[in-house]
Amino acid sequence: MSDTYSNFKEQLLRQLSSQLHGHYFPEEYDYVYDSISEARDRRRGINPMSKEYTERVNRRRLQRGVSALNNEGHAQDGTSVAYAHTRAVELLQQAETELDRHLSAALYDIDPARTCCRENECEDEYDAIAAAIIACIRDGESYPVAIRQQMILSFGREHFDHRTLNTLSEAALKLITRSICQVLIQSEDV
Repeated sequence: MSDTYSNFKEQLLRQLSSQLHGHYFPEEYDYVYDSISEARDRRRGINPMSKEYTERVNRRRLQRGVSALNNEGHAQDGTSVAYAHTRAVELLQQAETELDRHLSAALYDIDPARTCCRENECEDEYDAIAAAIIACIRDGESYPVAIRQQMILSFGREHFDHRTLNTLSEAALKLITRSICQVLIQSEDV
């Protein structure tokens, strides 16, 4: 396995871990929505969330082997991050053989070449390009360079503005991991 492919997988793993952490432990982000008085309470060691909510959340956390929230309603340690990371590693291993499919779906959603594939329901529009990008990464090309080169090779430079080419790799990475997460969420709902 090339170093660039390992780097690509590490990027996916970081993004996937972050998304899974938000999925499994949304209570750790409750503080974002605190009012001024709730934020003041948290600083004083008072959890502004209801006792019932906190108990329900802590039961779910303990079932997953993660520490309960502290008195302020924050995570006490990194066990939730470790849990999400472990799940992300497992999920990425399962999804690795289908990375080109996830990348194709991401490119379909973005439609960077403005082919109107979504409007025309041409879901396979980016299949060959996604497979070529993954092959380039495995052969040693960095992910951002591979995606840029394959898009230009497939559609021509004139189809892309500078901003699209510079932001495409990051936007597609987020959608790849979202697609992988959706597979997990759907399997958990069954």
